[in-house]
Amino acid sequence: MRSSGRRETYAMLVAAFLVIGVLTAHGDDAAQLYSETCSACHTVGQGDGAGPDLLASTRWPEQELRDAVERMKANVGELTDAQIDSLVALLKAPDLTDIESTLLPVTLESPKTKEARKGAAAMKHQAIQYLAFDVHQATSVASLRDESGSVVMRATVPTEAKALVRLVKSAGPRVQVAFEEGTQAQWLHDLLLPHAERVIVCTKRGASPVVNKNDELDADQLSADLYAGRLREVYHRGASVQTLKELVQNYVALVSDATRVMQRLKALYRGRAIAVKGSAVYRKGERKRWLDKLKGGARVRAASLFRQLDLLMELRAPAKSAMISEARRQPGWKVLRSIPYLGDVRVAELLAILITPHRFRTKRNLWPYAGLAVVTRSSSDQEFVDGKLRKKKRAPITRGLNRNHNPLLKAVLKGAANAATVRPGPLRDWYDASRKRGVRDELAKVSLARKIASIVLRLWKKGELWNPDKLMVQAT
Repeated sequence: MRSSGRRETYAMLVAAFLVIGVLTAHGDDAAQLYSETCSACHTVGQGDGAGPDLLASTRWPEQELRDAVERMKANVGELTDAQIDSLVALLKAPDLTDIESTLLPVTLESPKTKEARKGAAAMKHQAIQYLAFDVHQATSVASLRDESGSVVMRATVPTEAKALVRLVKSAGPRVQVAFEEGTQAQWLHDLLLPHAERVIVCTKRGASPVVNKNDELDADQLSADLYAGRLREVYHRGASVQTLKELVQNYVALVSDATRVMQRLKALYRGRAIAVKGSAVYRKGERKRWLDKLKGGARVRAASLFRQLDLLMELRAPAKSAMISEARRQPGWKVLRSIPYLGDVRVAELLAILITPHRFRTKRNLWPYAGLAVVTRSSSDQEFVDGKLRKKKRAPITRGLNRNHNPLLKAVLKGAANAATVRPGPLRDWYDASRKRGVRDELAKVSLARKIASIVLRLWKKGELWNPDKLMVQAT
């Protein structure tokens, strides 16, 4: 449903084009444009169609009309000052209301327009169907509910594109689809999005388990939650950064695997009381010396781990290069790269994870996603004093940071905060000021990570580069 402001804006534009068509002041081009874009939904003085009647827009104040025409540039393209003046003059013309009882000219009523009007009206009143999938590797169990919430269909289909799309189309022209986050969630979201009114990828993390569980019960419960509006949606848009996301996952996996192999190597030596410190054990020039300290199967295992490490390090460099090259193509690269302690790798990871800053209305929406939101608990918060209810002067008990978060994003922000605390600069000064106020070291670092997250969100939204003089400005 359109908001009233947007409806008024559309109404103003359509009324202008209708008047142009009726008065033939601007030739047949405007009438043709009205016929193709507006007449299927709107009339002037003939009552509401699929869209509102436009007669009321003819009585707006002149400045309000001019502002509405200016706003229409975002929808119809650039309008010159002369065109804006012409539209405002037409809408304010005394004889404009003469068309109140006039039907649309025959030239504006093509068969195609009539069919479009019928289709739009039918679509408006079509009942919404609620379809939920319990998705598995081989099969997907579907549960469909109608507008009253009753289950009208259950089906099991192969987890294949053709079968899933056919099932969604069979549910009707207005269908909302939901399924849980998982390995195939992104593929399924992109597959079904063109064929459904809405596609929701949800998370059931933290939900109370039911006594009985099977695929059919899971699908029924999911469709019931979809119908009732109880689902927590997981963000799955951002096709423009899909390549970057894959490259970031590739690089992060290689780094993680190499770190795991390094830890296994050190554990192998420490398990035999052989002292091993630093990175000397990983150097190819000293490898023979370290292998000579082991015998039998341990030596074979260490040699295998060394070969794994060599291969991973060989793959790591080109993976990093490809990731950074793709990240440089993103519009937010220049802004984020200007922020201290956000290097090429961290910026690439931020771009792939956050996708767009407009996902988060304020910094307080970003902090929980990054695992930087403080969890508090309180009870018996109010009391009666002299017959008046008031809040108790007692601070809530903190329970650490939230656990449901994106671990890679948290690692990026914590890494930037830790780097800022050991190197001189504006962020280090901000951290030192927190410590002087009596804030504990670990809490000051968390506050600094939150500050960096706020700076990222603010600068990215506004398209501004880093300016240390604005560091103390409240970030939003």
